[in-house]
Amino acid sequence: LVGPAGRVVAVEAHPALVPLLKRNVATNWFIDSVTVWHRAAWSETATLTFRQRHRYSANSSVGALEPENLIRLDDNETEVEVPAVRVDELIGDLERVDVLKVDVEGSEVRALTGLETTLRRNRDLRLVIEWSPGQIGIVGDAPETLVDLLVDHGMHLWLLDEDAPVEPGRLLQLDYGNLVAQRE
Repeated sequence: LVGPAGRVVAVEAHPALVPLLKRNVATNWFIDSVTVWHRAAWSETATLTFRQRHRYSANSSVGALEPENLIRLDDNETEVEVPAVRVDELIGDLERVDVLKVDVEGSEVRALTGLETTLRRNRDLRLVIEWSPGQIGIVGDAPETLVDLLVDHGMHLWLLDEDAPVEPGRLLQLDYGNLVAQRE
């Protein structure tokens, strides 16, 4: 969708998914337009403990699930160290950024804090964010912090699941959703 002049920068923390992502890029001949980084999107350069879930790898996270929740999900996890970076450092040389898909299993506050420069420089930026306040809490942040960060950047919120705008107060009452945030 980015066209011949566009670029995709993929940031993936999960060590086992990075090779799969790279193979997918190569298989589909997107080698010249996609850059893959094995990093966690974070608020600072660091090394993080990442919980690599075995059965549901897409739910792997910096946040730790309680043992009873892992049992309920019939899953287990292994802790691995992953490098983390402010995504601003990876994409700072791009002329513009049009769309950012943020699906970081609860680390949204940290990821967007590491994108402050990008958010300021790209007035037409559209963010697509998985909204999961429970996961945000597991990482140690408050869902209100994410909403405040978006609103402070002048973003208007749109709930894709309902195809409608959503006010911050109502968003905070939802357990899950897919959110678009953009300036008008």
